[in-house]
Amino acid sequence: MLSTGLNQLAERIYQNKCSAPVIFLLESSKPIAGLGREATAAILPLLSMFSSTTTFKSDLSALFSEGGFEELIVKLESLQRGEDRC
Repeated sequence: MLSTGLNQLAERIYQNKCSAPVIFLLESSKPIAGLGREATAAILPLLSMFSSTTTFKSDLSALFSEGGFEELIVKLESLQRGEDRC
């Protein structure tokens, strides 16, 4: 189940029509996702465009939790196909 923070993040990314570049970035960042904090350097600028400072930490912790990248990718792909409009 997708956390509330990741669900809202996916919606904001989709609404801003940035799903494809975000999916590409997430897929290419999967190998370094286990590094946690160090991986944020690659994604931090992109996430800050879609996440307010109050939700940023929860979004980030959910993203780097076990399977967070994959959950966000699946959600963005389903939004692109029009399957899930939360």
